[in-house]
Amino acid sequence: MGGYSGGSRRHLRASRLLRRAPGAYGDASVKRALRFIPAAVLTAFVIPLLIYENGAMQVSLENERLLAGLIAALIAWRTRSVLFTLGVGMATLWVLQAIGQSL
Repeated sequence: MGGYSGGSRRHLRASRLLRRAPGAYGDASVKRALRFIPAAVLTAFVIPLLIYENGAMQVSLENERLLAGLIAALIAWRTRSVLFTLGVGMATLWVLQAIGQSL
């Protein structure tokens, strides 16, 4: 007969899929994907804090937190220093808030 029966073909397809399961194959790819989870969770927390003010979305130049966040993102991108990013972001926020209160 020399060929596979239909059941054997399904078994071969299923075994190929199981070999690609995270526990057996692809541990490196799963670990690479899991590296992005902390950044995604942090982004999910931070973005609403920057965009929403008093329960309403405010995407304008009057939103000090959004401006400070954008400057901090630029600093993080250029320097890759967490402490420097936090310092510049907080200092920018305080300066913008002081300017906003004086006007």
